[in-house]
Amino acid sequence: MSKSKKLMRKYFAVEKEYGITEEEYKIVDEPYLAYQVHLNKLSIGWRPLFQRHRAIRTFKELEDFCLENKNIVGIYDEYGKKYTWKQYYDRVYSHSKRQPEPFKWVYEIDPFFKDRGPTLYTVPCSEHEAEIYMPFSHRIYAEKEKQARKRFHVPERPWYNVKYWEDPNYPFDWTEGEFC
Repeated sequence: MSKSKKLMRKYFAVEKEYGITEEEYKIVDEPYLAYQVHLNKLSIGWRPLFQRHRAIRTFKELEDFCLENKNIVGIYDEYGKKYTWKQYYDRVYSHSKRQPEPFKWVYEIDPFFKDRGPTLYTVPCSEHEAEIYMPFSHRIYAEKEKQARKRFHVPERPWYNVKYWEDPNYPFDWTEGEFC
């Protein structure tokens, strides 16, 4: 978050003759009136997922941006808790370092809603049966899910073509576009 309109427009918007477009920020009033840029999401069972921005495509670029602008940028979680860069880094990095757990793909058909077709999901399994490991890489999960859908004849979801990639230096994932 930052109160600096100039900084936000420089890094997270496109300035054209007729005005500012393609803003990657929103104006919020909690914990104070400022410009807010969504950075990442932490979900149990998954590697940290970061949102790509025009000026930030890797964790190193995010680190450089935050440290270079530390006097005018604040890092907050969704509950309003403020973090120093070190606290933020430690939280995100520790989330990605869980012990790998083996999972496999299964499907089921709901006996009450058979017309919906089969539902695909992962379940814990033995090392021998493992097809994927938690914490899940978003890119690998999408690839393995596509293979499992073909194997079990489960239709693809309409939002299936989301693009994911791994950070070149950290055990983090990246995606394009908005997400919650």
